[in-house]
Amino acid sequence: EENNHKPILYPNPANNVLNISKISQNGILEIIDINGKIIFSKEINQTTQINTKEYKKGIYIVSYKTIKQKFTQLISIN
Repeated sequence: EENNHKPILYPNPANNVLNISKISQNGILEIIDINGKIIFSKEINQTTQINTKEYKKGIYIVSYKTIKQKFTQLISIN
C-alpha cells in the first residue's frame, strides 16, 4: 500500500527546524505560505531537515510530489 510511505513532518509546530522523514523516492518538496507563494522548493530523496528560523510565524503548506504520489500537510511555524 503506497499510503504507508507517506512522509512524516516533525515537529509541528516547528520553531527552528522542520524534519521530513519516511522519504523513499525522488520528489519535489515545497513549502508554501498562506498567500500561495512557494518559499522553499527542493528535490529530495531522503530524510531532510529545513531551517525554518527565518520564516514568519504562521501556517504553511508542505507539499511533496513524486511520480506516484502527492502529499500535502499544514504546519505551523512559531
